[in-house]
Amino acid sequence: MAQGAALDAFTETARGAKRMARPGVFEKVAESQLIQSLIGQAAARIDAARTLMLTSLCEGQDVVRSGGTLEIEQRVRIRGNHGFAGRTSSEVVNEIYAKSGAAAPDEKNRIQRFWRCQYCGAPFEHRLGYAVRSLWVPAIGLAAARHLLISDSF
Repeated sequence: MAQGAALDAFTETARGAKRMARPGVFEKVAESQLIQSLIGQAAARIDAARTLMLTSLCEGQDVVRSGGTLEIEQRVRIRGNHGFAGRTSSEVVNEIYAKSGAAAPDEKNRIQRFWRCQYCGAPFEHRLGYAVRSLWVPAIGLAAARHLLISDSF
């Protein structure tokens, strides 16, 4: 997930950056308790979103590979989990971007790329079809992946 890469870019930038703590006194951004807390919370949220997404995928994959068909409740739960994971990841990128300071929108800043890209994908975060087509189709084939969808029209 790109959110982990955005966090890595933020952490790397924070290690080398300094900020003025008070007039004439500069400190490393990475030593700030606020930044350390942000990094820890962001990492936990990214891990939780990834775990939720992968757990949902594995649950559906087990059913489909065994020749079964997902119940409507399973389909709805999987879609909901993927939407929640997408929104959570998007929120994390927004928080990282907001804490990146005035340099955040600079084209040379890697964080702005992740922030921009997550907005390109945000309209699709609620659709399981995106996750199925990008993650499952190469692994199990389109016919098997179709069992996961309530509707194949995107």
